[in-house]
Amino acid sequence: MSPPSGHPASPPEAAVGPGAPLPPVQDLGSAALPASEGREWTVRALGMGLLIGALLAVTNLYMGMKTGWWDSGSITATVLGFSGLAAYGRRRGVPYTPLENNLTQTAASAVGAMPAAAGLLGALPALALLGVTVPGWGIAAWGVVLGTVGVLVAGLLRRRLLVQEALPFPTGIATAELISTLHSATPTEAPGTSVGRGRTLVGAGVVAMVVTWMRDSRGLLPGMVGLPGRVGGASLESLNWGMGVSPMLLAVGMMTGLQLALSMLLGAVVAWGVLAPLLLSAGVVVGAEYGPLSAWLTWPGVGLMVGAAVVSLGAQARDFLSAAKDLRSVGANRSGLPRWTLGVAAVACVLAVVLGGVLF
Repeated sequence: MSPPSGHPASPPEAAVGPGAPLPPVQDLGSAALPASEGREWTVRALGMGLLIGALLAVTNLYMGMKTGWWDSGSITATVLGFSGLAAYGRRRGVPYTPLENNLTQTAASAVGAMPAAAGLLGALPALALLGVTVPGWGIAAWGVVLGTVGVLVAGLLRRRLLVQEALPFPTGIATAELISTLHSATPTEAPGTSVGRGRTLVGAGVVAMVVTWMRDSRGLLPGMVGLPGRVGGASLESLNWGMGVSPMLLAVGMMTGLQLALSMLLGAVVAWGVLAPLLLSAGVVVGAEYGPLSAWLTWPGVGLMVGAAVVSLGAQARDFLSAAKDLRSVGANRSGLPRWTLGVAAVACVLAVVLGGVLF
């Protein structure tokens, strides 16, 4: 949901990576911690992160294909990791540390973001609609190459955005604060709050599963409750005016917030309440069916997105120049990255071009 974290098919805001400095008020570093509290790279933390990440990847793929939105899952992974491993660690006498929790959410969000990073939410589905078949090995190789490039670019952007400009990154800060709260020796919240969050998360998931099963598998619930009435000679229901019975879309609205949700609602009203009736009354489209109308309505929507993107990128031209300077800083060893990373990035870029030519 990075975002509608909060916006369509875009990368999530930077979360806190393992070993990365956190905001001063949530210092999870190991310098002042006992050895038992400074554990970070453990099998249980990484394994839990990979398991949660696999679940996030599947859900992000479905949600992204359905709505164009995906979620980094940092908060979800933090709560699930703590709920699953904190009690287990206490029973085994090996507490689940904040650094382990940080590793869990980092691994989970990295794996969960792969559908977006590998183009599974945009480019590849578009190619499939055009009749281009990409083999599974090609998709896997493409994802590995793009993931490699992304990690190296993120290292450069981290120095620029976090160290020099000190941007807030609300998702990363919220994750750090949540980890600090969950592991606080003197919690500011009532005992059992973290466990309650985990139960709420699981309970909401079960409710969503039951509702979706009743709707899709058993047919006991409708996919949409249509509105009565007509506009432009067509019934509102034929123009898809109604309320979808979808826990997933309810969750998207809850996480994106009112501002973005209202913007999307305004776009839907203009498209299906104004433009669609005009197309029907003018005879441009015959029959109030979703497919033909959507084919026409795609063009003004794409035009709006491309125009906004061009202006936004133009306004950030100075940032791109700064990023280019950061590329030179790698060779001068001022970026904090090993010098060999520039060679790896170059090889990955070449492989991406070659794979693009072979596969697409």
